[in-house]
Amino acid sequence: MVGGFDEICPSYKETVIEMLQVLKQTSLEQLWVTTRPHLREDLEDNLQQLSQKLQPFSEVELVELLKKLWLQHLGSEATGHDRLLIYATALNKKMAQSISDEDRKFTGIPLQNLMLAEAFKDEFISFYLSDKSEP
Repeated sequence: MVGGFDEICPSYKETVIEMLQVLKQTSLEQLWVTTRPHLREDLEDNLQQLSQKLQPFSEVELVELLKKLWLQHLGSEATGHDRLLIYATALNKKMAQSISDEDRKFTGIPLQNLMLAEAFKDEFISFYLSDKSEP
C-alpha cells in the first residue's frame, strides 16, 4: 500500500509512478495507492487501472464515529450514550452549516472527523459531565 500519492513533491511524481509501474510487474498480489481525487486520473492513466472511490461518511456514520472516539476518553463506566448522541449530532450539524457542507465533501472525510473529534473532545467531556440539555 502506498498512501498519500498526492502529497509527493511534484518533482518526484514521475519517479514514483515509474516505481509503481515496476512494482506492478512483480509478483505482488495487490498494489493499493491512495490519493485525493484530483490525481485519480493521472494514476489510472499511468497504471492502466481503474480506481475505486470511497463514499463519504453519512451523517449517521459520522455520529457513530464521534461516539466511539469519545467513549474511549470516558472509559468503560460511561453510561450517557444519549448525551454522546446529542453532542455528536449537534456538532455535525453546526460544522456542516458553518462551512456550507451540505454535500458532505468535508464532513464526510474520515480524517477530518478524527481531527474534529480531537478538537472538540474537551468541550464534549465538559458537556457530558454537566447537566446541560443542549451543547
